[in-house]
Amino acid sequence: MHTPQNNLYDTATNNLQNTYKLEPEQIERLLQVSIKSLNESLTVTEQALDSSDLIEMRRAVHKTKGTLLGLGLMAESDLAKEIEHSLRSGKTMDYRLLLNNLRKRIHPLLAA
Repeated sequence: MHTPQNNLYDTATNNLQNTYKLEPEQIERLLQVSIKSLNESLTVTEQALDSSDLIEMRRAVHKTKGTLLGLGLMAESDLAKEIEHSLRSGKTMDYRLLLNNLRKRIHPLLAA
């Protein structure tokens, strides 16, 4: 049975295998580094939001978007892209809600 965690993890694993032709051990290491990077960039994004530092928030969400894109998680990357573009354009949005939605969507991968 595929859980959301398995789906995200499997998608990322398959993307890394097909794109970079890595060995299973290399894929696992890259996934663990990517998960750590996602956790860190999401934390920085949340801290920047708490301090109303929208420039730092945009930088951190850009990093999140790139990591998700590198893992082949397109829908999740698109959500990060939406946040980044809204920040860049100066739109007034509920960034906390958008960020919480992003974190909720990728939580299964972060918990892997």
